[in-house]
Amino acid sequence: MKIFIVCSKYCYDRIPPIKAALEAQGHVVTLPNSYDEPFWEERMRERGEEAHRTWKAKMLMLQEEKVRGNDALLVLNFDKGDQKNYIGGATFLEIFQAWRIGRDIFLWNEIPNNLFTDELLGMNPVVIEGDLAQIVSSKTIRVFVLHAGSRFTTMISERTFLLLHEQASRCNVSANMLLCATLNRYGRLTEESILELLYFILRAGT
Repeated sequence: MKIFIVCSKYCYDRIPPIKAALEAQGHVVTLPNSYDEPFWEERMRERGEEAHRTWKAKMLMLQEEKVRGNDALLVLNFDKGDQKNYIGGATFLEIFQAWRIGRDIFLWNEIPNNLFTDELLGMNPVVIEGDLAQIVSSKTIRVFVLHAGSRFTTMISERTFLLLHEQASRCNVSANMLLCATLNRYGRLTEESILELLYFILRAGT
């Protein structure tokens, strides 16, 4: 997958090992806009309001391009001072952009209790709790679900995929998380493990 890492600039020093681990898993990583110059914005503020406004607009446009150019967003919502699982305004905008165009959204830690809590809950990101193995593309999930569904004698492919999401929502988790639980149990996503999951979901929906 192509993954765009986003977080507070105060967490940039924690990115390198995470980037390396993702790349070791075969992912392609895009770094935050000002990763090489974390305090670029402060210098632009010193140049005056107009310079800062122009710079900010440019960064917002670049941010949108990066979201569109990747398959998923990985939000490193570490603590910032006394703010637990911090997500700031700029990061929230990136999450919203990803949600709006249907990109996968992964949070390193739980959704924070802040001004954006309700909106973040509505976007239903996958909380990986620091486990990069839980980053699974929804496109991959769809392929597995539809392929596994074709093994049944009844016609369930797309209906099964929708049912998976419906049942996941009832449990207040994402379909990604259900499949990640299967991945953790079996060590990999196989047709057999997906079929077992589908059987469970179908029984729960009857």
